[in-house]
Amino acid sequence: MVKQVEDLQDEYYATKDSSERLALEEDIVGKVLRCGISLGVRYVLVKESSVLLLFLTS
Repeated sequence: MVKQVEDLQDEYYATKDSSERLALEEDIVGKVLRCGISLGVRYVLVKESSVLLLFLTS
């Protein structure tokens, strides 16, 4: 994931066309948001699973 964003950033800085730069900005932001959302969902699932296991074993 980090490598993909770095590659997109390199391409962004090498590009002079404003419309292509805008598209690359959107790609970079999209990748970062998807990663953040994915991590957030995983955190909630792990947290809630452990609460459920505690409840079921009590």
